[in-house]
Amino acid sequence: PAIIAAVVLVADQLTKAWVLRTWSEPYSGEIPIIDGWLAFTYVQNEGIAFGLFQGMPQFFTITSLIIVAGAIW
Repeated sequence: PAIIAAVVLVADQLTKAWVLRTWSEPYSGEIPIIDGWLAFTYVQNEGIAFGLFQGMPQFFTITSLIIVAGAIW
């Protein structure tokens, strides 16, 4: 499982680096792979799963501090 996780992590980071390097403007348009059926579209999720809590970084900081305090206690 650790090897699979490492391979997925490396592949994820490599594809992100490729997009940022090759796309002239990452936030605009899409790159068609199979015309009319499959395309790459760059989207950045600044929240947690499914974009929840976007624009609320203090929520994560406070929650993390409470969890760490509870673990230490």
